[in-house]
Amino acid sequence: MSLPWRWARRVAGFAAVCYVGLRIHIPGIRQDWLARGIWESNDSALLKFFDTITGHGLSRGSILALSITPFLAARFYVWLAKKVFPRVAALDEHAVGRARLKRWTRVLNLIIALVQSYGYARFLQNIPNVVVTPGPGFVLGAMAVLTTGAVVMMHLSELVTDEDDLISRDNALRPRSVDKAPAQAVLRAAQPVDEMLMRRVVHTPNEVNVPK
Repeated sequence: MSLPWRWARRVAGFAAVCYVGLRIHIPGIRQDWLARGIWESNDSALLKFFDTITGHGLSRGSILALSITPFLAARFYVWLAKKVFPRVAALDEHAVGRARLKRWTRVLNLIIALVQSYGYARFLQNIPNVVVTPGPGFVLGAMAVLTTGAVVMMHLSELVTDEDDLISRDNALRPRSVDKAPAQAVLRAAQPVDEMLMRRVVHTPNEVNVPK
């Protein structure tokens, strides 16, 4: 499969996961009460903005309510570190360094997702009649579900945006042609040696063994 088709397949899979995940709500909440009470309890322009970029996952209480916001924030922090610290920027020049930056981004994504999921779970508890059984159990359960959803979104985003992985897979699937350049170079290098030996054979007189 060619590179554009492989990328299109990943994008389609990403969109399908988002469509399904945004329609599955967090266990232990009343989704109808949330949809009616979220704007009445907090009519914030910033909250509306985040709800819009997450596909209205916040107002639905979906398992993908955090969407890719933790991953985008993590990538921004890593990008900022590369601009500020030259040693971090130098890691982006080779494959081992890029792999380390990717690990840092994943760890930051996990930390940011835990913080955001805790804040969102506490926000749900403050809306009347939304949480069936408020308490630490609901907060921990919501944090686990939301953080898992953020990690899944991070993984899918990496599959879509990782150009090195797509190109390497595309090169691996292509038939390998025999490279004749090294063999031709060896033959060209051997020609002067052969010519020198031929000259020595031609110009050197044959020794005749004369019997005593």
